[in-house]
Amino acid sequence: EWVKVCGNAENIYIHKKSAMSAMRFLKCCAYMPTAYESIVSATAGEVITEVLFPFLCLREDDEAMFASDIDDFSRYILDETISELNERQVASNTINALCSFDKKFHDGSIIYSVLGFINNGLEEDESPRTFGFIHLLGVLRKKIKKLPEIWNGQLEDVLVDKVVPRTRSDNPAIRYR
Repeated sequence: EWVKVCGNAENIYIHKKSAMSAMRFLKCCAYMPTAYESIVSATAGEVITEVLFPFLCLREDDEAMFASDIDDFSRYILDETISELNERQVASNTINALCSFDKKFHDGSIIYSVLGFINNGLEEDESPRTFGFIHLLGVLRKKIKKLPEIWNGQLEDVLVDKVVPRTRSDNPAIRYR
């Protein structure tokens, strides 16, 4: 609830510090068995798709930065050294923690529901959410690599049919990660 209140579109700039604190709290809960089971596990998929995902989507300030200086925008998006300084990266780190299946107490099925969410989202028409779906796929790439049935099979179809057409550029200098 804490992240929901702070993270909705109207409040994202008003309660930025509070939203980031709430996301960090969820991330910490993902690493503690008791907290994970009592606070996170039952609603992790919903928290990721409905509460954290909007932080990954393209916003007006992103578009303004992109339009004014593509180099600054690229550094801002790709620089993982600013990991806890912006809400997009904090949300990404929290999603990574919630989708973990490395610990015995983690529910490994969460990543599958999030991948279904991404797949369905990439079926939508182009919108600011599209950036969020592609970003989320990038956030989960290391976890997806550990799932050979997805990494060696279904992911190729998603990338070829849904991601590549959306990221194709006439500008040969723009590379995608």
